[in-house]
Amino acid sequence: MIILGGIGLAVFVSGLMWGAKRYNLLKSGLRTQGKVVAIEKSLPVDETKSGAQSSYYPIVEFQDRNGEMVRFKGSTGSSSPAYATGDMVPLVYNSLNSSEAQLTHFSQFWLGPLLIILAGLGILFLSYGAFSMMDGKPKSLAELRERMLKEQLQKMSAYPKMEGRISDLRKNQYGNYVLFCRGTRPGAVTEEEFQSDVLDFNPGREIIGRPITIYFDPKDSKNYIVEFGELLKEMFKKQKATGK
Repeated sequence: MIILGGIGLAVFVSGLMWGAKRYNLLKSGLRTQGKVVAIEKSLPVDETKSGAQSSYYPIVEFQDRNGEMVRFKGSTGSSSPAYATGDMVPLVYNSLNSSEAQLTHFSQFWLGPLLIILAGLGILFLSYGAFSMMDGKPKSLAELRERMLKEQLQKMSAYPKMEGRISDLRKNQYGNYVLFCRGTRPGAVTEEEFQSDVLDFNPGREIIGRPITIYFDPKDSKNYIVEFGELLKEMFKKQKATGK
């Protein structure tokens, strides 16, 4: 994304510089009329490619203020000839260097810089879009699971809850760690055992006995979620610190 953004910025700046150069030429250059003396056909790089088209560029000749004849090629080509031999066309040239001349038609004078600027902006927006899509995405399975837990908690925040405690730490058949908790459901008189979501790291047995909160789905008593609150943040901090 950084590379893409850098390329976009470079393209955008080059388009601005090109446009500024054209603006200075238009502002300080000398205007006159020129004559289209030829049409140059530019062949596509790959003539075998489907849809490949040739481009046609006007070759213009004019007389500068010193009486010298100057010939130059239009900067923008077209899929079909936009000019005919013998056409008189408006142009502007650098009084100090007559070879720096451009036709003043929009397609010849401004289209090139404009397309480069738009291309640079497009790449920048693409880079920003990619960053926006990536920004906030979980960087690990543990972070993804933490986010899923938080989203689930938001849905269940209005559900009945109970306070419990962590009673054991075990591994399941897949090698992931699971916390077992005990507590009494709302309206019940005896304790039950509840199982947390799996963890892909070892939180350490020192968390046994710590308090937790369990939320219940009122429509399905078997649907619940074990919420650790600040304890979850402690476990993630420990994981990052130990690398385990």
